[in-house]
Amino acid sequence: SKQNGGKLAPHMSHRNGLDVDLPYILNTSEKSPLKMKTVVSNNKLISEFDLESQWKAFKFLVKTDKVDRIFLHKVIKKSLCQSSFVKSDLAQTTEEKTLATETLRRLRIRESDHADHYHLRVKCSAYDRRCQQSLPPAEGLGC
Repeated sequence: SKQNGGKLAPHMSHRNGLDVDLPYILNTSEKSPLKMKTVVSNNKLISEFDLESQWKAFKFLVKTDKVDRIFLHKVIKKSLCQSSFVKSDLAQTTEEKTLATETLRRLRIRESDHADHYHLRVKCSAYDRRCQQSLPPAEGLGC
């Protein structure tokens, strides 16, 4: 968001301080961890994209119970749905399965401009009476 709110071009959101764009995790020795790099090319993930580490990061974020939604590219969501480590999490006992299910539920597809970053939207603070919380994401994994 801009300081004191307002539109952050070219985004339609980022107006109320609940939205942030973050780079995907890469498997690289590059020293600039916050550099945004396109990870989807020709409807495939590039080799430097670290899908497993990104999944762990998404689960960590969702576990905080502060995340409303995470918007990402459809190729990444599809790859996560098909990955063995996500399927393994979904086959676990209650706590790990619940976290994996909730993480997939909060991962929402946004193709435009999400090949080089994901968009994190946090929930409204209980202390901000003016903040209007979005409806919860649809039930199910979205796979």
